[in-house]
Amino acid sequence: MPLSDNIYTVQWNKFTLWLIPPILRNNKIVAMATALTTSVNDLYVRFWQFRKSIQYRISINYQTCYLQKLLNDQYDFTLRRIKILNTFLNSPATSLYQNTEGVPVKLYQKSEGNPLILYQRSETAENNISFIIQIPAALYSTIDLTGLTALVQCYCLPTKTFIIQPI
Repeated sequence: MPLSDNIYTVQWNKFTLWLIPPILRNNKIVAMATALTTSVNDLYVRFWQFRKSIQYRISINYQTCYLQKLLNDQYDFTLRRIKILNTFLNSPATSLYQNTEGVPVKLYQKSEGNPLILYQRSETAENNISFIIQIPAALYSTIDLTGLTALVQCYCLPTKTFIIQPI
């Protein structure tokens, strides 16, 4: 169960006023006590900003819908034109070579007469792309691609690879 935000809520003006005994409450003493608590209030505001940023970072994960939300929030907040497409590339035949034999292993049914050749995943460049990030051309020229790549790699799974395309 997530914690309620009320647990962190402090009303510093009321708290400062409560610390002063009612007999001593006048405008000068209240102003002085408020001035003394401004640094604590500043730390409190920084804490809330940090908490909100951490909650946002935690809400993003490796799913493409969340990555798309993250990229649009970061780079295209108003128009939200950045899209992420999952790739389902089916390469035609794939080959698996055994290192000891040096010849390909051919898989096929005798009735077909057409062998299916298997490749190792590292040998086929087409199958290594997990998703494509499409960015509008006008936005593509203004974005720092290394920062965008680092941001996406921070959130996506290590086994996933991607390319960035202008559209």
